Amino acid sequence: MRILYVNPNADLYGASRVLLRLIRALDAQTYQCIVVVPEEGPLADALRKEHVTVRVVPFLSVIRRRVFRSWRILPFLFFMLPSVLYLCWLILRERVSLVYTNTGVILPAAIAAWLTRRQHIWHLHEKFSEEFPKLWGFFGPFILRFSNRVFCVSTPIAWQFPPNSKIQVLYNGLDLQEFAVNPAQVEEWRQKYTDDRYTTLIGVIGRISPRKGQSVFLEASATLKAEGCDNIRYLIVGDAFAGNEPVVDQLHAFVKTHDLVEDVKFVGFVTQPEPLIAALDILVLPSILPEAFPTIVLEAMALGVPVIATNVGGTVEQIEDGVSGLLISPNEPTAIVSAIKRLLADSTLRNKLGQTGRQRVEACFSLHTMSDQVQTVYQELHHKLQKLE
Repeated sequence: MRILYVNPNADLYGASRVLLRLIRALDAQTYQCIVVVPEEGPLADALRKEHVTVRVVPFLSVIRRRVFRSWRILPFLFFMLPSVLYLCWLILRERVSLVYTNTGVILPAAIAAWLTRRQHIWHLHEKFSEEFPKLWGFFGPFILRFSNRVFCVSTPIAWQFPPNSKIQVLYNGLDLQEFAVNPAQVEEWRQKYTDDRYTTLIGVIGRISPRKGQSVFLEASATLKAEGCDNIRYLIVGDAFAGNEPVVDQLHAFVKTHDLVEDVKFVGFVTQPEPLIAALDILVLPSILPEAFPTIVLEAMALGVPVIATNVGGTVEQIEDGVSGLLISPNEPTAIVSAIKRLLADSTLRNKLGQTGRQRVEACFSLHTMSDQVQTVYQELHHKLQKLE
């Protein structure tokens, strides 16, 4: 069976990492994968290493938040038709049986699948209903109309829709073997960012944007230092979404203003972050707006790193508060401060959260389970397509 995957970028953050892991887990004898991305990048490189065909389509029409808030809506609309036509051509040329749209920010693939009478899966990683309620009034029904199945990465994402048989919650999964990190690599990160003064590493990992809460994390860092916790080095790992570069400048300015230049380090994007995650004493997810089902939380849990995360979105399905992590209220620096102090003062609790977190990933969020569920749907939809033909 030939499957065409369409991804909105070629980075290796959340949704892209989910797609890469899923493709790796598929039965290569049964499924031939083709992936369309709008640019070159780490995802395209990783896919080619797996012998997956990658098509770079620079004019692929992708929804960005900034598209609806500026003149960029014009090129988005202009490239919609060429995107649809190209995908139709590719589907027919490659004899694709199934089209898979990864994330909710790509429309052309669904339309192309409908025009070519192919089965279509939409894998939704976003919560649009609260941030864009008027748009969702049209977009939600559009997704249902042009999909044979809609995978939602968590229950809060599924709740955006009215009850519908097409909706299926599909939790992101991990293979714990992927997280058998080399201790020497972990130690390299520790040596790079700790010393006689800075003995504790606490990090935030992910795209830099206002909704991700890096600014709140820095406010908490400043408070902790002012209260005498001056042995902590804070890492901000990741780069900015296009258009959010001024946010990075604002974070750097805050660090300078609050005398945190030595305490806070901006690491940038890391292609293989597992050893770095394992080097942390605590991982913080300070998101202000709901996260669909943040992969970084599962990755930290898989590595036995205790997690502090805001209690919004799908994170509440990942973490059992006080058992496999700590949940806090969003946009409250004092909540981060209190949670960090609690963990630093109680090594037994830190170890317990790390161990229980790893056990929870193994029991509830395995890549094997996710892959089996996806392949079951593939076969179901493939049989439907054969009947239609």
